[in-house]
Amino acid sequence: MTAHPTPTLFGIFLAAARAHPERLALETAGTGLTYARLLDRVAELAALLGGRGVRPGDTVAVLMDRGPDLVAAVLAASARGAAWLTVDPAHPPLRTDSILRQADPRCVVTDPANRARAERRDGPPPLVLPPAVPGTEPAGPGAEPAAVGGLVAEAAPDDLAYLVFTSGSTGAPKGVRVPQGGLAPLAAGLRDRLGLGPDDRVLQFSSTGFDAFVGELLMAFPVGAALCLDEWDALLVGAPLEEALRVRRITAVLLSPTAHGALDPRRLPGLRVLVSGSEPLTRAAGDRWSAPGRRVFNAYGPSEATCMISIGEVGADGGEVDAGRLLPGFALVLADRDLAPVAPGEAGELVVFGGGVALGYLGAPDAGSAAFRSLPHPDTGRARRAYRTGDLARTTADGRIVVYGRIGDQVKIRGHRVEPGEIDGALELHPEVALARTHGVRDPAGRPALASYVVPTGAGDPRGLPARLRVHLADRLLPAMIPATIRSVDRIPTTVNGKTDWSALMRSNDTGESGTARPSASAERARAVLERVLGENRLGEGGFAADSDFFLSGGHSLLVANAAELLREEFGVEVPLRIVVRRRTAVAIAEWIDAELRDRPSGAAPEAAR
Repeated sequence: MTAHPTPTLFGIFLAAARAHPERLALETAGTGLTYARLLDRVAELAALLGGRGVRPGDTVAVLMDRGPDLVAAVLAASARGAAWLTVDPAHPPLRTDSILRQADPRCVVTDPANRARAERRDGPPPLVLPPAVPGTEPAGPGAEPAAVGGLVAEAAPDDLAYLVFTSGSTGAPKGVRVPQGGLAPLAAGLRDRLGLGPDDRVLQFSSTGFDAFVGELLMAFPVGAALCLDEWDALLVGAPLEEALRVRRITAVLLSPTAHGALDPRRLPGLRVLVSGSEPLTRAAGDRWSAPGRRVFNAYGPSEATCMISIGEVGADGGEVDAGRLLPGFALVLADRDLAPVAPGEAGELVVFGGGVALGYLGAPDAGSAAFRSLPHPDTGRARRAYRTGDLARTTADGRIVVYGRIGDQVKIRGHRVEPGEIDGALELHPEVALARTHGVRDPAGRPALASYVVPTGAGDPRGLPARLRVHLADRLLPAMIPATIRSVDRIPTTVNGKTDWSALMRSNDTGESGTARPSASAERARAVLERVLGENRLGEGGFAADSDFFLSGGHSLLVANAAELLREEFGVEVPLRIVVRRRTAVAIAEWIDAELRDRPSGAAPEAAR
């Protein structure tokens, strides 16, 4: 039996553009586009993609700064029947290279600022978009572009909708192949559960490289709401994000508990819908946001199931916070280790079924075989595609899902799912590392963190190795994947069955990092600056060392700007925010500053403030 076609992302947007042509669809700090004008731009970009030979079934990568054309390019790829892949320009270059190499897109769409990042040695030149003509006025009643009739508004449910890359246990990011069949049910579920409408303003906060970006699009477009975009540094967690929410008059947002925990709900009276996701939501955090006229929701779901599978409103009953009920189109089984259903009321591994379950991992059938299985559907008993989430959960008598956390080794750091194996693989690329093992631990404040153990090759000076490895990792991994501690060991102990003996490994080291050299004068000056910035926020016992992690010592996005400014005053050189975010320790930051000062023409650098 042939499956009925389902709306594509472009089809969902097209329905809204026809229903609300004069409503605001996209807004940046300086530009607004109505649904009608955005549809014009999408049709224009779809024609450009067609000129590059993009056909249904192809993949189009979009590597652009935040702005209207980023969203228009994604919609244009969907309108050609292609799968889209959004790549965040802020991600490390080597990670971007790995993603583009694996995805092998037919076309990479970019903007002038990111052209060099989008160039591929073994692929066609990128499509650098011409600037759009700004404006908010629609083209006029009935002025829908003629080309719209030839675009793809529907597709088969198992056609590929988009690729999103997550942490991979084999040492490289792995691409999740998400089908078209999950988009319309998610759009309908968000519309019905959240109660948003054309007057709402949704913030596009997520990195475009993560699946929450899709959730934000589907919060706004199906109901004719405005999607508001801003520059990365305007959305730093803390005061900048709070200011953006207030100034942009945001009424609905999707944030992790880490992000919304740094905001003051009292300063955001206009925010009427908060969707919390990516991390567990505590009762205290939910209650903190509770206010008349505001609704708080807790969402749950992996990238392998179209962003989210359940969402529930956090009530004021003081009970356990759950993940709500399943969204339309999904079903679940709670299974034991043999994948047999557990007894009612018992906890088991959450196995999800439905049209939104991913088609597997890109180019990695072996990696996907354990996670993606053909199992009896709980409603029909027929074999259907299912995804093993690796999460322990139970359901309540009224169908709500309570998620307890990970069953296996995979951990979540500040809302990002992290495979320790990817960190090990990146560490072992360094010439001074023979073997690496990474483990989930707790930092002094009790938060999830990562600890890495490395066996040195002896190729370099062991002093300062952790700092050198952090710089190496910062070029390859996301900030959340940089270990809190990196320790050198003579060997990796194993259990009788050959697995890493974590108990023995952790007993073999004291609490400080090994291989730490006496800090340079620059590193000591940078350390003093960071310690001053941390002030009363500093976590942990003892002093703040030159190789201490700024963020795991209590630093957060609100303090990054302060640190950059004080470092500028101390050294007389502009320190971009991203250097503090990516380098994290005084040693690594000082190395960058020293290199900047060395590269300055003689006499050009201002004298460092003392």
